[in-house]
Amino acid sequence: MKIRKTPDHEVIEVTVRRDYEPYDRLVRRERGGGRSIWTVLFCEKDPHGWKVTAMRCLASCRVHHRKR
Repeated sequence: MKIRKTPDHEVIEVTVRRDYEPYDRLVRRERGGGRSIWTVLFCEKDPHGWKVTAMRCLASCRVHHRKR
C-alpha cells in the first residue's frame, strides 16, 4: 500500500481481489481495529488482482465538505 498526502486529502494505491468502479466506496481495516472509507478514483487489472487508487478527505478539506 502506498499513501500520498496533500494538505486536504490522502491518496492510496492498493491491490485488492475484486474490481471497483470510480466513486465506489472502498472500506479498509485499520491496525487498531477500526475502518476507513475511501472513494475509488481508478481501478485497473494487476497481475496480483486489481490495483485501486482511492482518496479520502482530511479535516481541512473545504472542497468536498465531508467529515471523517
